[in-house]
Amino acid sequence: MVDTIIPTVKLLAGWKYIKDKKNLFDLLKSIIGATIMFAVLYFLCNRIESNAQKIIIGMVAGSVVYAVTELILRPPSAMMFAGIIKNFQLKAGK
Repeated sequence: MVDTIIPTVKLLAGWKYIKDKKNLFDLLKSIIGATIMFAVLYFLCNRIESNAQKIIIGMVAGSVVYAVTELILRPPSAMMFAGIIKNFQLKAGK
């Protein structure tokens, strides 16, 4: 619950600074990714009884779902991270 309240309060406090529609669209992409990740994790964790399994499956599934969603929606932060990985691979290959 706190994970939802804190970003919501920050969004409301910073709303007057989001003047550019591009910034708003990029923010919505991240919110969509987080919402999809929440839905998948909620569905998975409600069907698992062991807390240890919930933690492990939650970390792995959450990371994969969020990463895939971010790469599909292509917000600037995901594209920057993909560029860093690509540059790292090019340097390692030399």
